[in-house]
Amino acid sequence: MARKDLPAPRISSICLPDLFPGNPEFLRAHGQYDGESYADADLAGRLLDGISFSECELIGTQAHGTSLRNARLLDTRVERLNAPVLTAPGLVLRDVSIEASRIGSAEAFSAEWNAVSITGSKLDFLNLRGAVLRDVSFSDCVIGELDLGGAKLTRASFTNTRIDSLQLDGATLEHVDLRGASLSGISGIGSLRGATLSSLQLAEFASTLAEHLGISIRD
Repeated sequence: MARKDLPAPRISSICLPDLFPGNPEFLRAHGQYDGESYADADLAGRLLDGISFSECELIGTQAHGTSLRNARLLDTRVERLNAPVLTAPGLVLRDVSIEASRIGSAEAFSAEWNAVSITGSKLDFLNLRGAVLRDVSFSDCVIGELDLGGAKLTRASFTNTRIDSLQLDGATLEHVDLRGASLSGISGIGSLRGATLSSLQLAEFASTLAEHLGISIRD
């Protein structure tokens, strides 16, 4: 029987129309902003819950302590985001690219992400507990702790990405490709069903998997 290829995340390039310069001072919680470009915006400490960006770009944004609870980013490009602390539970991302960004602690539990690529970025702690993620790609990233407890992932990949701590307790995985990830530790290894590992990764976590299954290994 022919081996089936692992389905890759379905992510298309973002093609933005001609954008108008936006004034970050006018951004308000629950506001809707379309076809605008924001450069070097300082949103630190701002309360922007429920805000919506569609066909926009945010370049060089400072977002320390910014609250983006239930915010929506649609067909939007984000570059050089700097957010030591970011509050964004319920964050909706659809057709979004995030590049060359630095995020310290991001609370994004119960998020909904669809067709999202994160490239060349460093994230110290990313809380995606209970999130629904479909077609998500991490490339050339460094992630300190990635919490996917209770999350549902469909078609996700990690390419040339280091993850120091991966939490999967209660997660549901389907076509999740972990072969390109450098993994230091996994919590909830029993939730790996639906993931693809390399033979080397499997060997590295063999003892943890055996312990989970109640298998004794003695020579």
